[in-house]
Amino acid sequence: MSALAPPPTEGRTCLIAGAGGLLGSALCRAGGVGVDRAGLDITDPDAIGRFLDAHQPQAVINAAAQAKVDLADAEPGRTHAVNAVAPGRLAEACAARGIRCVHISTDYVLDHPGVAWLTEDLVPNPRSTYARSKREGEVAALAHGALVVRVQWVYHPDHEGFLARSLAR
Repeated sequence: MSALAPPPTEGRTCLIAGAGGLLGSALCRAGGVGVDRAGLDITDPDAIGRFLDAHQPQAVINAAAQAKVDLADAEPGRTHAVNAVAPGRLAEACAARGIRCVHISTDYVLDHPGVAWLTEDLVPNPRSTYARSKREGEVAALAHGALVVRVQWVYHPDHEGFLARSLAR
């Protein structure tokens, strides 16, 4: 297991998929056990099953994503595999094992020009390759009983992100 935190030695714990990214690494610092892409390729259904069976977490938070919006247009196949298909497969594997699955999505699925405040009752309106793939991932994860949480403005002082790029400019 190529993990960013040691595997649990006692009891069950919360596994953070995507621990190499901005959000995943922050969740690991908050106490989750992290696994990066080298340790768990969430696009490989067999790898997901083997990993869950070996580590038996109580819960899985899927922070793994192809989150670079510009790269989504350049690599739509990879983006679709990671953001649209994999969340459903992960949620399905978790459900089959009685593991709670939380899938992290984005406010990009709510692209409503002219709307000042995003609210829970807004109908999804994904308009980019990235946003459409994330919305498909939400639907796939929800179909298998996962909880979906949407985030925006993820910031990490050691990683380049929107805020860091904006401040640099």
